[in-house]
Amino acid sequence: MFTFLDKDAICEGCGRLWLHSQGMPGGSIDGSKNSICPDCCRRGKTYLTYSRSAATYNETMKELIARYKFRGDRKLAPILAAFLIYAWNKHYKTENKESKESKGICDKSHLPRIDLITYVPLHDSRLHERTFNQAEELARLLGAAVGVPVAGLLEKVRATEKQSHKNRQGRLHALDHTLRYRSDYADRAGTLADCTMSSENRISEAKNTRTIVIVDDIYTTGSTLNEAAYVLKHGIPEAKIYGLTVAR
Repeated sequence: MFTFLDKDAICEGCGRLWLHSQGMPGGSIDGSKNSICPDCCRRGKTYLTYSRSAATYNETMKELIARYKFRGDRKLAPILAAFLIYAWNKHYKTENKESKESKGICDKSHLPRIDLITYVPLHDSRLHERTFNQAEELARLLGAAVGVPVAGLLEKVRATEKQSHKNRQGRLHALDHTLRYRSDYADRAGTLADCTMSSENRISEAKNTRTIVIVDDIYTTGSTLNEAAYVLKHGIPEAKIYGLTVAR
């Protein structure tokens, strides 16, 4: 059984299941009825505007992701991508004025317009071991479904122990200085096969990127996404960085 994360009962920062009655005083980001959980309050400096997830990381989800990620059951990729698409439509999808008026849907003008999707990279040694990067595969399936360009903006320059083998404190700092921004991404974004715009427009769009969503499979402590956002902010200082994961 999957437990989906309703946007009215989550932490505004990390997207975990979190009721307003549990909130920290003064913790609201935008004055809505959500609030910030203690983990986000304790984090200190964060480089993510916020992160959202589709479902809780319960035993059912844990088994599904493990089959895909560690046992290589890649037939599950479309299923997990469907969770991302669900979360995207709930938290990041924007509608134009005509569609709102004609369909009578609620106003989503407060949502960000996402310019680009990227993903958490794997070190070459881990990629060789696993044969694929689950975050990249899911990001590309998501991008194709929602019509947003996907580019690998980050590379992992130092191998680390698996996050699943660490406690919370170890996870918080395990990725420090392990990621690097790839400054050539504008050229690579212009050659992506899953982009529908012309090469010239894709390169122009990439160079003017202002909002980026980082995709990963699981949000645990948030250290991975926060480090990725930190590196991206140094590469593109004006950008707003958001997170999106299958599970939280």
